[in-house]
Amino acid sequence: MKFRGFAKFVLALISIPAALVLFTAANVTGVGALLCPWCFGFERLEPGVFVEARASEAYRQEIRAWIHDSKEKIGLFFGSQISDPAIFACVTGYCYSRVERRGGQTLGISFLDWVIVLSPQINSGVAITHELAHAEVHNRLGPKMFAVPAWFDEGLAVNVSDDPRYLAPIETNDRCLMELTGPLPATDFGWVRATQMTNRPYGEAACIVSRWLAAKDGRNAVLKLIAEINAGSAFEKAYR
Repeated sequence: MKFRGFAKFVLALISIPAALVLFTAANVTGVGALLCPWCFGFERLEPGVFVEARASEAYRQEIRAWIHDSKEKIGLFFGSQISDPAIFACVTGYCYSRVERRGGQTLGISFLDWVIVLSPQINSGVAITHELAHAEVHNRLGPKMFAVPAWFDEGLAVNVSDDPRYLAPIETNDRCLMELTGPLPATDFGWVRATQMTNRPYGEAACIVSRWLAAKDGRNAVLKLIAEINAGSAFEKAYR
């Protein structure tokens, strides 16, 4: 899940120091941890990667491998990786609950595409790839990312990460596991409301995007869509 929306628009209009202070007050373990990782119980694992200090050595090795694999996957799908958010890995529920206010529905959450915070419940690199996919699309679109509806943004991230909760194996003709039951939210706020009680919208969005990718030209269709939106096309036109 990502947090972009109105907050990013506001932060683009004010100075970086003021933005950091403002957002730190609202999200202690998010951007605040980027300013002072040790203040919030994190240790530097490698450049741009931090783990809760109590993390075991085995977990540290695991998270390194997952992040490496996830970045490789992003590079393969998009042709390169231009985004580089800092990643913070929680190993306790307390750590993650300070960021995730929805009862632990998500496995990872990103803030302004600068910071990704991972849940202690992750057991693979899927959630990491999902959040990195958001950051990559948003960086490639810049302010035009607001033209992309939340359902496509989320559905694409699920597809890039090959999340087995919502998609059949990649070699399957139709990867869809959850048929659409109604309109999906176009805004981030609508998405948050829709997913407070169930994660089904992720599966439905993944279904729509997986079929779009199969009918078009896979990753090339995504790059073409991004290029057309950057050139001034509306999402609906670029999507068709």
